[in-house]
Order: sequence, then structure tokens, then C-alpha cells
Amino acid sequence: MTDEEQVAALEGQQVTLGATIGRLKAENAFLECLDVDWLDKGLAVTQADLSDVVGDDGSVDAKAAARAARDLAKVKPYLVREKESSFDRPTAPSGSTVGSGRQHRGRGYSDAYLIAKYRMDG
Repeated sequence: MTDEEQVAALEGQQVTLGATIGRLKAENAFLECLDVDWLDKGLAVTQADLSDVVGDDGSVDAKAAARAARDLAKVKPYLVREKESSFDRPTAPSGSTVGSGRQHRGRGYSDAYLIAKYRMDG
């Protein structure tokens, strides 16, 4: 392989790596947007239009990434995790369990007391 061929091969690799780095920067900026909680982040990244997120100089435009996230959420709302409502949360049981009776915190009543209290005369 001649020097010219090696230079051409390395320049091709540099272009490929530059494009890969730009794509990864755009995806990272998109996923850092806290505006939207995605159900499947990998799928959301593949569906988003990230063409405006990274400039020609390699700088990342966070506003463009947020705009891309909001646009995708509007077009494909099934990719977005719904916010939890108060009705979805499990609630603590109300009251006591059936048959638990009254708690006396260690003071048990004697048999004689209970017989006298609940005696039914004929």
C-alpha cells in the first residue's frame, strides 16, 4: 500500500469516526432531556429527528435536543411513560383487619371479668 493510499484510507476512517461521534453526541443530548420520560430510550433515539442537534463545528444545541424530544413525544405518545397519578399508587389498608378486636396493649381481661360483663341472665 502506498503512502497516498494509506492517507486516503485514514481520511476515510476520520470521516466515519467524525460522523459516529456526532451521532453519539446528538443521542446523548437527546437522552439527557428531562422533559420526557421514555419507556424505551433506545427506540426513542432511533425515531427522533436529531439532524439539528449537532452543528457543523461539533457543538451540541441542547434546545434543539429538547425540541426533538418534545416533537417525538407529540407524534408518538406511546413511547412516553405516563406520569403516575394518585389513583395508581397502592394505598395502605384502612382500619383494622376483620376479627382483630380491640387492642388492649398487654392488658388482658381475666375470665371472671369477661363472664361478669357478658353474662346473660335467662
